[in-house]
Amino acid sequence: MSIWVNWGLVVAAIAFIIGDLVLEVYESVNLAVLGMMLLAGGILGLAVDSAAAGLGISVALAIVYLVVHRRPGHMLPKQVSGQ
Repeated sequence: MSIWVNWGLVVAAIAFIIGDLVLEVYESVNLAVLGMMLLAGGILGLAVDSAAAGLGISVALAIVYLVVHRRPGHMLPKQVSGQ
C-alpha cells in the first residue's frame, strides 16, 4: 500500500509543477515549490518503503515553506534609500 501513496505524491508533484507553469501564478501561490516538496517526500518515501515517512516529510517541508516564506511582509517591496 505504501508504494501507491508515494507514487501518488510523485504524480501530484508533477501535476503541481506543470500547473504552476501553465497557470503562471508565481506571485500568489508557488505551486512549483510545493510540488518539489511533494516530490521529495514521495522519492524519500519510496527509498525507505514507508508511506508514513513520505507523507511526513512532505507535510514537514510544506509547513517549513509556509512558515518561512509566507510570513507577513516578506513579499513587500524594500525601502530604497537615496531617492
